[in-house]
Amino acid sequence: MTALPQELESTAPLLRSPQRTDTATTAELALSEYDPYFYDHPLDHVPVMALVCALFDLTRLTRPDDDPARLALRMEFPSFCEPNADVALVHSGTALLAEQDGEVVCSGELNRTALPLHTVRPAPPSLRRLPADPVLVHRCDLENVLVTGMADTGDGRVVAFREPAPGHRLGVAPDAPARPEALLDAARQFATMLCHTEFRRPEDTRLVLLGLEADLVVGVPGGVHLRWSRTRPPRGRSRVEFTVTTSDGAALGRIGLDCFAASPAAYRRMRGEARSA
Repeated sequence: MTALPQELESTAPLLRSPQRTDTATTAELALSEYDPYFYDHPLDHVPVMALVCALFDLTRLTRPDDDPARLALRMEFPSFCEPNADVALVHSGTALLAEQDGEVVCSGELNRTALPLHTVRPAPPSLRRLPADPVLVHRCDLENVLVTGMADTGDGRVVAFREPAPGHRLGVAPDAPARPEALLDAARQFATMLCHTEFRRPEDTRLVLLGLEADLVVGVPGGVHLRWSRTRPPRGRSRVEFTVTTSDGAALGRIGLDCFAASPAAYRRMRGEARSA
């Protein structure tokens, strides 16, 4: 595969050969192994968030998402998505699907309900604080860290969403609302940080995302905070729940992630099973 200049890789479309019919919109995943966001660090598989972002892009071909709306989203990731193999993407009605070699690697459902502009109160800008330690969110480039360091709330932790710069894979124009998928990935980074700081898992632990759910107001300009209430340390497949608010505390909804914290040995077993399936 030929590498493009980084500035082109960061904005290259994730969809190849999109097609629309009366019942569905389809495309192939067009992901470069040199993408500076998705492959910010070494990976032996296609990252889940690349599938999420590509499927959101697919829905935008039929319905732009610039206006305020309430999203009800559910996604499952039953199999690892392998590199260097075609991935078929489908959006039909509310259904989302990604398949590779006839195997489902992502399935879900997205419902979007428009909200009148007057029902949504813009929030003031987020306080500018330092980004989280990249090591704790498994990132190398500070520009790819989507959350700040954590603050203690007494019964949990809170972080602010860091808006990606214009030109970033998930960036938007100044003062434009954050992309839904950027908020989802911020929640994933927050969960990764909690895995190490709150649950005391070693730095080489991998947080494997198995599913996600969101009930979320999007398309609202202004700062966003993610809040986590303290729970027991996870065992096996576990749910991590976040409350999403504006920076002044107005409710925007929730994001839930189903994760598995895999030690290096457990991850090797999971990847061995994935490759032999």
